[in-house]
Order: sequence, then C-alpha cells, then structure tokens
Amino acid sequence: MGRTITPAHAIEYVVDNGRWTPAGWDAKHAGRPTAANLAAHCQLLEDSTMPGGCNEHLGPTRIIAARIVTNRGERREVAAYRRAA
Repeated sequence: MGRTITPAHAIEYVVDNGRWTPAGWDAKHAGRPTAANLAAHCQLLEDSTMPGGCNEHLGPTRIIAARIVTNRGERREVAAYRRAA
C-alpha cells in the first residue's frame, strides 16, 4: 500500500448549483497557488462541465467564487476568485 499525503493547499468552491467538496490544489500540475492560476483553473473546470467535456455528467456549472487555503494548521487564504457581476 502507498502512503497518504496531505496536500499543502486546498481549493474551496461556491457554485451556482450548490457546493462542491473541497479538493487538494496540485501545485505540480496547476502551478503556484496564485489568483491568476486560480482564475484559469476555474475557467477550465467550468468548460469541462459543458457538453463534450470530461465532467459533462455534472451538468453546466458556473463557479461563483473559489479560494485556495493552506491545508495544514490554520486555514489561511492564499488566493481568491470571484466571478465578475
């Protein structure tokens, strides 16, 4: 068996059709936890829920807000995203 690794950062979402479960922020693939990388991540995730996307089964989803927080000890916000009005 492998070992469990707690990611250093987590991403939390607020979406238009409820709430999504927080997930680990994979800095190796998503880059540093910055506001620009978070905005790009949110756009790609929204696109993946459209017809033909790998998350199509979730239905079209709009991310209202998201934030990256530290996942060890005190949960301090590192980056934030809010959809423009």
